[in-house]
Order: sequence, then C-alpha cells, then structure tokens
Amino acid sequence: MGGRIRGAQPPKAGPKIEIVRITTAEVQKFLILGTAVFGQQIHWYGGRSHECSAIRGECENCKRGWPSKWKGYLHAIRHPDSKECFIELTPTACQTLDALIPAEENFRGKLLNFSKTKGGKHGRFIISVTATTANMHGAPAELDPVNILRYLWACKTPSSKTQA
Repeated sequence: MGGRIRGAQPPKAGPKIEIVRITTAEVQKFLILGTAVFGQQIHWYGGRSHECSAIRGECENCKRGWPSKWKGYLHAIRHPDSKECFIELTPTACQTLDALIPAEENFRGKLLNFSKTKGGKHGRFIISVTATTANMHGAPAELDPVNILRYLWACKTPSSKTQA
C-alpha cells in the first residue's frame, strides 16, 4: 500500500502461531521445539483468559477478585500440518511431562502424543513419548508465548458488563 497511505502504515496481521488446547480423546502429535515449559499465571473470567500482571506489580484483575490459575505453554510443531503452535498445559500435565522425560534432558526434539480422557476439556491429559529425539537440524528456534498471549488478551478486552 506504500504510496496510497500517508503517515503510519496499517499494522500487519496478528501472530500466526496459535495456542492449542487439547480437548478431545483424539491423539494429537507434536514435535517439541521448546526446551522447557513457559509458565504463566492467568485469570479466567467471562469465559476466557486474561493476563495476571501481579509478577510485574499490582494486577487490576487480582483487585477485581477474578479467579486465577497457572497454565504452561510448550512451543511445538503440530503434525501432520507442520504448523508451529504453543500447547497449553495444566500443572498436572506438566508434572506428567516431567515424569516422562529424564531430568538431565530437555523437551526439545521429543515427539509427543497428547490427548484427553473422556470428559472433553475437563478430561485428564494423556501424554506419551513416541521418540526420544528427532533430528532438529533446521528446526525453528524456541519461542516464548508472551507476545502471542498479550496479543490475544488485547483482542479480548472484556466489556464494561463483565468487569463489574
């Protein structure tokens, strides 16, 4: 659009990496790019997540009394579509991963299967290791999900009705 707009150019589209929530008993396969799980305290209110900024100072959502919980995010490539994503994990799922992978190894290069028990999004994670290491030559570098999460939270600013 270069010459057709004076001043600031329109912003580019948002992040192309999605947050994947495992919600079904159908097995989903991933090549893990992250060396470790990225932990984030979040608030859950109005049917969606919101940032908890208590680690950086006072959090407005904590002051509102919104419930909070911890989520973990693991950078991966989903198979078979080969799209980069972040797998959203519960504390129990992180403990399961910790038990599956030897302490002296990181997660990068592991091929993992994720699914849930019956119960949909409320089911328990089922995680299995299908291979201990993959050839990571040319694989994307590890990313943290902070910018993507902040982008998503900014897109989902709660209305004045849900803040009361």
